[in-house]
Amino acid sequence: MFSTTVPKSRRLLAAALSIGVLITIATSPADAKKSTKKAAKKATTTTTAAPVAVTEATAPPTTAAPKPLFAIGKSQLGDILVSNSGLSLYNFDPDARKPGGSACNGPCADVWPPLIIKSEADLVAPAGFTGKLGWVKRDDGSLQASVNGWPLYGWAFDKKVGDLNGQANNEVWWVLDPAGNVNRTAPTIRFRGNKLGTATANTQMMVGASGRTLYMYEPDRKIGVSTCYDQCAVAWPPLLVNSKDDLKILQGHNVDLAKVTVFPRADTAQLQVAYDGWPLYYWFRDNKPGDTTGQAVGNVWWVLDTSGKPLKNS
Repeated sequence: MFSTTVPKSRRLLAAALSIGVLITIATSPADAKKSTKKAAKKATTTTTAAPVAVTEATAPPTTAAPKPLFAIGKSQLGDILVSNSGLSLYNFDPDARKPGGSACNGPCADVWPPLIIKSEADLVAPAGFTGKLGWVKRDDGSLQASVNGWPLYGWAFDKKVGDLNGQANNEVWWVLDPAGNVNRTAPTIRFRGNKLGTATANTQMMVGASGRTLYMYEPDRKIGVSTCYDQCAVAWPPLLVNSKDDLKILQGHNVDLAKVTVFPRADTAQLQVAYDGWPLYYWFRDNKPGDTTGQAVGNVWWVLDTSGKPLKNS
C-alpha cells in the first residue's frame, strides 16, 4: 500500500505556486490598464513652484548738471562773456589797484551790479570758456565772481541782448572775450560825463574813441559839409574813418544811430563823421579825456549834448 503523504517541501512549493496564480488572476487586464494610466499621469504631472518675487533694478536718481555761472554770447565785438540772460559782462580797470576785492561799491554797484555767488560751488564755466574762474570778497562781505582776476559786473543801461552801452565808459569799463581777456575796443563816438566850464557836476557830452571831447562848428550850416580846412583843420582835427565799415558805434548809451552819418572831405580820401548833421572835430589843446578847453572858442565851437544839439552854456 503506497503512502499518500506529500513531503513538506513539495507542499510549500505548491502553496507558493498557488499564491502566484491567485495574484495573477486578481490583477485583471482592465485593472492593469487603469494602473498603467495612473502611473503615466503621475509621471507627466509638473509641479509648479511658488512664484519668485523679482525686484527690478532701480536706476540711480539723475543729478542735474550744474548751471554755468555765465554764458558766451555774440556781439558787435565778436564773442564776449554775458550773463545767463544774455547781457554783457564787464571788468573795471581800477580793480587792479584792489587785488582780492572790488573798487566798485555803494552807488557804483547800483549801476554796475556785481556778479555775486553764494560759494565756490557756483563757479561753473560754460563750454568754450578758456580763462580762469575765481572770486573776490567785496566790502559788504559778499563773494563776487572773477575771471583771470577781474571781478565781473553788469551795466544797468544794457537792456537787451547785444547791448554794449557800458563799453569804454569813462575809459575804464570793458567787455571780456571767451578767454577772459579784456577787449578795449572803444566806440567811434559816445557820450561821457565831463565838467564844463565852472560847473561842479559832470555834463554828458559827445566824445571820441579815446574819450577826448568832440565839438561842432557853427559855420558848418550845411548838413554833411565841412567848412574847416587848412589851418583850421590843424587846430581842429576832424573825426575821420577810412570807410563806413570802420564806424564802431557799439550801441553806445544815448547815441541815436539814425543821427550818425559820414561824408567825404575835400582834403582827404577819408570820411568825416557827423552827428545830427554836425561834422565832428577835436581841439588840439584838449590833451586827455575830460578836457573841454575848446568850449566856446571864438564863440563858434561847442560841445554836443545827448540830443545832438550844441550846448552853449559854459
